[in-house]
Amino acid sequence: MANVSFMSDFRPLDDAEYSVIEKARAAIAKINSIPCTACQYCVEGCPQNIVIPKVLAAYNRKLIYDDIEAAHGQYIVEVQTGGRASDCIACGNCERVCPQHIEIIDNLKIIGQKLDHRQRQF
Repeated sequence: MANVSFMSDFRPLDDAEYSVIEKARAAIAKINSIPCTACQYCVEGCPQNIVIPKVLAAYNRKLIYDDIEAAHGQYIVEVQTGGRASDCIACGNCERVCPQHIEIIDNLKIIGQKLDHRQRQF
């Protein structure tokens, strides 16, 4: 009953509030990143067992913060339990189910070149 009472004074957002939301949305849209929401839909059908959202999140550290060392460190941790980005065989299972319509295959190729290569250097 307490949850219902919370909405007793409900009022829709006004124009000023919508304006704030739009400014925030525009600012977030300008951030260079892979827009993965980590829904995990892509993981189940991956024949290479790549934990795609975690791999994308690791690379986002490079894109957002320009911190390749942090991206590489996170990537090393994430691929210990699954395939590496360069293991992708471009089957397309992931892209068929991605609700964000991310070009996962192309991103995995880039990530493999940037982060798998670094891994071999150590």
